[in-house]
Amino acid sequence: MKKTIKLIGIVALVVVIGFSLAGCWSMAMGQPLVWDESIPEEEAVHIYFLYGVEITSYNGIDVPTKKTRQSPIGFVSEWRNVILPAGEITFGLSVCHNAPIIYIAKDEVFKYTFEPGVYTIRFGIEDIFQDDEIWGVFIHEGKAYPKTNNPGKKLDGFISFAPFHK
Repeated sequence: MKKTIKLIGIVALVVVIGFSLAGCWSMAMGQPLVWDESIPEEEAVHIYFLYGVEITSYNGIDVPTKKTRQSPIGFVSEWRNVILPAGEITFGLSVCHNAPIIYIAKDEVFKYTFEPGVYTIRFGIEDIFQDDEIWGVFIHEGKAYPKTNNPGKKLDGFISFAPFHK
């Protein structure tokens, strides 16, 4: 009986690690999607969206998603690695984040003014496990790979928290 429980625990751990690595690998693979080829690099933002942050719109324009049964929200975004014009950007998104607790948020919106540069966006919670916790995204400067799946922990390069606004 103890061996069966231990085996189930090991399988669950492998699955969680696999999903985390798949998200990181999908960010690293392939060329970025470039929204407007005429924007010079010094006026652009290069954004990496970590797995679980599923972008559905950019400044009110729908972006491509793929239906999947493997996500509790039913789809994944095709936006993982994008280059956009700098400035104020509004993203529509849904979130499915597996940590010790599964967090799901659908049809959320966040707005942020991006200076030219490279950013990583991941799901985050301010005041996690408190009565007034606030869900949103952590914005990190540079290409950040989390060493933790904790949505309450800020990574190196943290620059801002953008709360969800309906």
